[in-house]
Amino acid sequence: MICCGFKKNHHYLKDLDLVVTEASFVREGGMIRRDKKTGKPYGHMGVPNLIRFFEQFTNTICFMHFGSWFYALGARKARQKLQHLGKKYGMHVYVGYDGMVIDVKDL
Repeated sequence: MICCGFKKNHHYLKDLDLVVTEASFVREGGMIRRDKKTGKPYGHMGVPNLIRFFEQFTNTICFMHFGSWFYALGARKARQKLQHLGKKYGMHVYVGYDGMVIDVKDL
């Protein structure tokens, strides 16, 4: 999980046009667990954590793979929540859907 470590690979992420990532958990911190044997973290980062992490590499992010929070809020309110979080951190946020096409020339 790149957000939790592997800083040695961060140089590969500079100057990205767009990041496409998951939005399983909207809450701060997401749901991170540790493997009992190895102690290695696994799970899902929270949307605010992902935005803050990727803002150093891009100003545009597209969220896909939504958790139950998205459907509990309803698509309209969930989109507004994601876009509000993006504005808070100076990021342009797309809310992805099946069949969506983003032309990076238009970003």
